[in-house]
Amino acid sequence: MRCPFCGNTGSQPRETGPAKDHGSSRWHYTCQACGAHSVIIDPMPTSALILLCLTIGLLPYIPEPHLWEKLKMLAAGELVHMIDVFDLVLHAAPWVLLMLKLIISRLSLN
Repeated sequence: MRCPFCGNTGSQPRETGPAKDHGSSRWHYTCQACGAHSVIIDPMPTSALILLCLTIGLLPYIPEPHLWEKLKMLAAGELVHMIDVFDLVLHAAPWVLLMLKLIISRLSLN
C-alpha cells in the first residue's frame, strides 16, 4: 500500500483504533515508514468505489437511475416518505465516499 503522505509503497499501515478526540468514532491508520496518521478511507481502492457508484449508486438503471429519481424528488420537494429518504441516502453513499476519497487524495498530493 502506498502512503498518501510519504509515498512509501513498502509500508503496511496499521489500524490504531477509534479516535479519542471529541468523541468521534473514525478509524485511523499509521504509516510505519513516516508515522503519518490518516483516516481509513485512504486505503480504499478508488476502483472499488467507482464500481460501487456504478452499481449501488445507479441501480435500477431502467427507466432511470434511482439516485437521479430521488434527486429530482428532492428538488421538487416531494421527498417526504422515510423510504424515499433512505433510498436517497443508500444510493448517494457510494458517490459521497468517492468524492471524499478524491478530495483526500488531492489534499495529500499538495
